[in-house]
Amino acid sequence: MGNLVKKRLFLGLIVLVVIGAGGLAFWLLGGQSAIRPVQVAGPSAASSQAAPTFSLQNVQRLESSLNNPSKAEQVKALVPELRPAEWADTAVLPRGDLIKIDPASFVIDGGQSASVKGVVSGSRPAIFLLHLSLVDGYWLITTTEKVG
Repeated sequence: MGNLVKKRLFLGLIVLVVIGAGGLAFWLLGGQSAIRPVQVAGPSAASSQAAPTFSLQNVQRLESSLNNPSKAEQVKALVPELRPAEWADTAVLPRGDLIKIDPASFVIDGGQSASVKGVVSGSRPAIFLLHLSLVDGYWLITTTEKVG
């Protein structure tokens, strides 16, 4: 009985990793990710004194991570659920491509979720809507949507 439970937990973990990898692959291929935003535990918007903001530091941290040639650094822009150790060999952006985030496009979608536009230049130029979740005070990418 114990082995059956372990096998089911292991298979469940594999399914989560595959779903996350599929979402990132869709982004890299210029499609829409099937991954839904992650619910983040923490204080509710009602209990917060001020609405979360998207500071210049947030923009710089996300751009720095995504534009870094190190794949291990790129995945730091993603919510923890989407960056298992196996992804250290998977690039978020193709080599040489750069993303520029438009902080003026930042919109809070709910207490702990938001979206912002990012313009990718390079081999596959495009405009993406980055869906974000606030995790431990940092805005991190949960999914993306190609909008142009």
